[in-house]
Amino acid sequence: MFYRYCKIRNEDNPIEQLDGFPFVVSSADTFNDFFDIEVGYDPRKVTEFMCCEETMKTAEDFQRKYNYTNIDKESLLRNYMDYLFISFLVSFKHRILIGCLTSDPENVVMWSHYADDSRGFVLAYDNKDLEKLLGAPLHQHLFKVTYTNHPCDITDLFFSSIKKSINNGEFNPGAAYIEFETQLLKGDMDKSMFFTKSIEWQYEDEYRFLQFDGQLTGNVHRSIGSIKPKAIILGQKMGLQNKLALIHFAATNEISLFSEWLSYDVNDYNVKIKRFDENDFKDISVLLFDLIDKNNK
Repeated sequence: MFYRYCKIRNEDNPIEQLDGFPFVVSSADTFNDFFDIEVGYDPRKVTEFMCCEETMKTAEDFQRKYNYTNIDKESLLRNYMDYLFISFLVSFKHRILIGCLTSDPENVVMWSHYADDSRGFVLAYDNKDLEKLLGAPLHQHLFKVTYTNHPCDITDLFFSSIKKSINNGEFNPGAAYIEFETQLLKGDMDKSMFFTKSIEWQYEDEYRFLQFDGQLTGNVHRSIGSIKPKAIILGQKMGLQNKLALIHFAATNEISLFSEWLSYDVNDYNVKIKRFDENDFKDISVLLFDLIDKNNK
């Protein structure tokens, strides 16, 4: 079972985002981690490339275009390579769609960050249903993220791509992506770069899968298909009206219902998941009648 934390996007219609059971993926440039995808290049390996006549010419064009003054050759070339590297990252981050899941529905930080401080909910997906969505066994598409203090080294990929994408001092993102995609399809690329994040994010216990679309230009959120969740877990701080809407939605669509609750055990900070039972419904009924009575006064 894998899970996805969600915040309610439309307070006027809290189940709108669940209509048709869409599974939404997003382009990497929309993620909250600026360093996702966690990559870098080794400036010590670039001396030969940086000092060649063509690169020096384009660096000088770059210097004139951005009005760099009083800068030595070494600093100019390093600034130019950093500029090219950032442009290269943007060229493929805009075109990579990533679907994110986790194996942990009881993470207090995840409830806070991704489920609107427990005012949202979590969707639980069955492994077999995910395989139908992806069209293959999970081990072929869904990979666990590695958390590390060291970015993936993509120096060789970076240079091979920009050599074919610089023209008259200008970086051509389309040409860079074509080279990037060529190496990807040939199987020459280490895909671990897509599944690596800073160690500070390891609490997420994230699993992800990828899709590539060379026509995209970034800032994309789109559904890749329909997948009915096995369960919905309601956040403890979810508003009453939203909770009632999701209870009705789950009952109508025969989806199991659970709720988050906080353990006040003195030995630990814990979030637990329990099945939503008839006692919870009684509590909701009392709150509902209290709300109606309050509105009638």
